[in-house]
Amino acid sequence: MKSNFNEFLEYFGLAGAGWVIHLSTVESVAKIVSLLVPAFLSILVYYKNRKNKNE
Repeated sequence: MKSNFNEFLEYFGLAGAGWVIHLSTVESVAKIVSLLVPAFLSILVYYKNRKNKNE
């Protein structure tokens, strides 16, 4: 019984480490997206305004 309990703890320890890695990856992607999305939207608005002025 004790070895099964240790395996159980190891399994959840590894799963916990996986979640920590996963969440840090998600956080990194979120930071990149939060920088790129406003820049992309600004470029779209710029070209839309430029197109409207030319018409």
